Amino acid sequence: MALGKQAKIISDKQVRAILAELDIRPYPCRDRAMFLLSIKAGMRAVEIASVTWGMVTDAEGQIGEVIALENRAAKGKSGRVIPMHSDLKAAPVELQRDRGDKVHPGLPIIHSERDRGLSPGAVAVWFHRLYSGDDRLLKP
Repeated sequence: MALGKQAKIISDKQVRAILAELDIRPYPCRDRAMFLLSIKAGMRAVEIASVTWGMVTDAEGQIGEVIALENRAAKGKSGRVIPMHSDLKAAPVELQRDRGDKVHPGLPIIHSERDRGLSPGAVAVWFHRLYSGDDRLLKP
């Protein structure tokens, strides 16, 4: 039985290079949040696209200590609680500040140019372009 392709692990140096690249893009807050949800929370494209503000905030609307991934957002339809990594926590805080009045518990935290949520396919394409578009980011 043939195994699928194993995802490559990126080094700390590569992570820093990618984060620096994302900071100069048109949507740096959103892009940092997407990237960090992937590498610091281990989330898949469908999960990243499905995360709402209600899943990352507490009762007062502050960014919480965990991501409460609901059943509808998780693979296999079984929700899970993901601890908020310290490197990740700053990204939704900054995105929340950037989004202002467009932050509501039912709205996705990852948005398009038109303030709609991104589809799982669009998130996957974003990552494909990130990793294949400029190979200098992934040189060891």
